Amino acid sequence: FRKCNFTNTTISADGTITCKKLNAKGSKIGGYTINDYTLVGEQVGISSKSGYGWAFWAGSDTPENSVFKVGHDVSLYPKTAKFYGYILIKE
Repeated sequence: FRKCNFTNTTISADGTITCKKLNAKGSKIGGYTINDYTLVGEQVGISSKSGYGWAFWAGSDTPENSVFKVGHDVSLYPKTAKFYGYILIKE
């Protein structure tokens, strides 16, 4: 394999493209914008790095304004909530 450098190039393939590291910051995949450690969609987002924002959020394009978010430590932060079924609360 050879190392290739492309700038402002569209690559189309019928098959598999394999790479060790893909830098796609600022691009989109499946409607999500790719940032350093986040994928942000319309009214939803996810963060891949602990200590960098929330694990995921919904209800806003930004976690600060979202109505539901979950921390990387599994802390739950809903603005409102309805729970059904069996709930075990343990300290």
